Amino acid sequence: REKKLIECMSKKALLPFSVETLRVADVIIGAPPQEIFIERKSLPDLVNSIFDNRLYNQLGNKLYATDYERFRTVLIVEGGLSQLQLDCTPRRPYTLKRRLAQATMARLSIRDQIPVLRSSDINGTFELVRILAAEYPKLTAWRPLQYSVRQDKPFRPRRGEDPKEVLADQLRCVRGVLRSAARKLAGEHGHIS
Repeated sequence: REKKLIECMSKKALLPFSVETLRVADVIIGAPPQEIFIERKSLPDLVNSIFDNRLYNQLGNKLYATDYERFRTVLIVEGGLSQLQLDCTPRRPYTLKRRLAQATMARLSIRDQIPVLRSSDINGTFELVRILAAEYPKLTAWRPLQYSVRQDKPFRPRRGEDPKEVLADQLRCVRGVLRSAARKLAGEHGHIS
């Protein structure tokens, strides 16, 4: 099924791989239970698989195989949007197909939290697979980082700034606080903590 990718991998010979018939995914990197499942789609195939629900069945099978750990399922979309112009019909015009492809990639990435990577051609896809294989130990060693944890740091004015003026400027950001009231409030406080 992935003859072009296999040919590309054979020619470059930078990556050890085996060719097997897979029940789920086009490429699997790693070993159970930490494998990464990669689905490769050209843009026209992506759009056609949306119309016939194949995409959602394939992604559902991958998620099931990874115990719904979404960061272990990757979709690589290959090619440019101009490829969608090739087989347009009145019922499926280019603008509809383009919008559908872009909206699906956005929904998968943001709502469904499934990584969607883009490549321009088969060589770009091979490069992404090679990078994922090289980064595999780092990708599976830890859980996803949580960037929402915030550490509050105490305020320190920049060199040369008057702390009371800075506080007055911050107070003016509050709706209804006038400049004169902000300066008066800032003047009443000896320090900022």
